[in-house]
Amino acid sequence: MSENKVALVTGAGQGIGQAIAERLSKDGFKVALVGRHIEKVQKVADEINENGGEAIAIKADVAKRDEVFAAVKETKEKFNGFDVIVNTPMMENIAHEVSVNAGKDDEWGMAQFSEGITLGRLSEPEDIANVVSFLSSSDSNYVTGQTLIVDGGMVFS
Repeated sequence: MSENKVALVTGAGQGIGQAIAERLSKDGFKVALVGRHIEKVQKVADEINENGGEAIAIKADVAKRDEVFAAVKETKEKFNGFDVIVNTPMMENIAHEVSVNAGKDDEWGMAQFSEGITLGRLSEPEDIANVVSFLSSSDSNYVTGQTLIVDGGMVFS
């Protein structure tokens, strides 16, 4: 459990960022949800708070240094501490783009990507959130300088 720990998660208004924020809250973290669209992160923060967690929403664009610093400062002031920062990458729906470019439907695009994955499926946001949970916990205290590849066994040929 991560009692009294604080995490800031960027891109927390949807997808992977939302899943990470929800998981860390479930793990006992107070979470600051950061995003460019305050209405999205506020909605996620409200859901976390309604489910017994503690979350705040902060509007910031990670491409703007001063906004990031202000978000970190606001998080530290609100929650009286700081333990974890998760910068969620912006992900395109690659399978959709491939489908559109090939003149095919999304199902075809998903099949193109999942056929090279040992587990036979594309990742879900929760797959990434589970790894972030591990890295944010004391279970990873002896893990240093590692790259964890969360790809379901994807093989490129």
